[in-house]
Amino acid sequence: MCLEEVKRTVLALKGMDQQMKSMLKEIPAAPYLLSIPGIGALSAAVFLGELGDPAHFHNARQIVKYAGYDPQESDSGSWVSRKFISKKGRWLMRKYLFFMSMRVVVLTHYFKTYYGRKLGTKNRVGQLPRRKEILCAVAIKLIKVIFALLRDKRRFDDTGGPVTVLSQGA
Repeated sequence: MCLEEVKRTVLALKGMDQQMKSMLKEIPAAPYLLSIPGIGALSAAVFLGELGDPAHFHNARQIVKYAGYDPQESDSGSWVSRKFISKKGRWLMRKYLFFMSMRVVVLTHYFKTYYGRKLGTKNRVGQLPRRKEILCAVAIKLIKVIFALLRDKRRFDDTGGPVTVLSQGA
């Protein structure tokens, strides 16, 4: 009986996955987002669902703030703390952006080099950043790249050099 329930659940999940992929094909912004290696159908669907219409945002900083990734710091006259993200935005979007940033660091040369550069830098106090802080920086960079792709209606191309985007016809 339990095995039948598991089989029925697996079939239902496959059906929902196919339905989500077919609905993504109807969204004009989805192909540009899916062109980035490491971003799958589920991540693209959650990101676009939480974002809404990308045309409502005039720059990438607005999306960063909307997601809750805008850096803040707490300081007084005698000390300055580390920067942290505000977490005032959409928690599901922030969660999936973090997952996407982990995947793009592994799968794309552009984000891998950005991650490597961030590993070697120190903050203004002289401390090395934590890996989670670097992944948050990668998520912010990913938002900027996604915004540029959606704005210019282009696909991501990671050829090993600096990031370039190809037009839709290429």
